[in-house]
Amino acid sequence: MTLVLLAFGVRMILYSFLVNPWYALPIELLNGLTFGLAYSTMASYASIVAPPGTEATVQGLVGATFEGVG
Repeated sequence: MTLVLLAFGVRMILYSFLVNPWYALPIELLNGLTFGLAYSTMASYASIVAPPGTEATVQGLVGATFEGVG
C-alpha cells in the first residue's frame, strides 16, 4: 500500500512540473502501473481484513465501491 501511494505521489508531482502538455503522455504510461498496483493491493487487503469465509464478498464490495463510488 505504501508503494501504491508513493507511485501515485510521484505521478502527481510529475504532473505539477509540466510546462508542455505533450509531456503528459509519458506520465500517463505510469497510470497503467499505478492502477494495476492499486487494484491488486486493494483486493489483497480486502482479503486479509475479511472475516473467514467472506473473502470473496468483501473483495466484491470493495471493488464495487471503488468502481461505482470512486
